[in-house]
Amino acid sequence: MELKDLYPTKSRVLLIGTYPPPLGGVSVHIYRLNKVLIEKKCQVHIFDLSKKFFPGDKIIRLTFILLFIRWDIVHIHSSVTMIINLARIIKS
Repeated sequence: MELKDLYPTKSRVLLIGTYPPPLGGVSVHIYRLNKVLIEKKCQVHIFDLSKKFFPGDKIIRLTFILLFIRWDIVHIHSSVTMIINLARIIKS
């Protein structure tokens, strides 16, 4: 099974993690995943954690994004426990 087969066509997908630059394992994966999902006609939004990560500001914006926008898939690439727990609480 290929990566593109895991996501239904035209899904609303939120990718949370670092996005290039900087170049690295996670950011390159998110970049490639974004391209594959766009080819499948998915609506993709990337919440980039790499740019001047200030937890208070990012957490407030992420809370609004998770609360007020319906996502079919939320794909988290972060070891920041606060972000993972926030997503779990809001989506449960």
